[in-house]
Amino acid sequence: MQPLEFAIPDSLRRVAFLATPHAWMNDAMWRILVDDAGLADVWQAIAVLAGAGTTSHNSALASWALARTLR
Repeated sequence: MQPLEFAIPDSLRRVAFLATPHAWMNDAMWRILVDDAGLADVWQAIAVLAGAGTTSHNSALASWALARTLR
């Protein structure tokens, strides 16, 4: 959960952005807190995080519905 700017090679940073929403959150927080970016500057990260949250929520609902059906 450390910022990706510290001791992480560029190749691993690319993998992190493809594989985890944490990379998007870390990057957005770094840009807001350190680079004084605004919401307009981090809207892509917000969209990715919203999509990840929606996907997780839908998976949870589907699991609940399946468990209910199998009872």
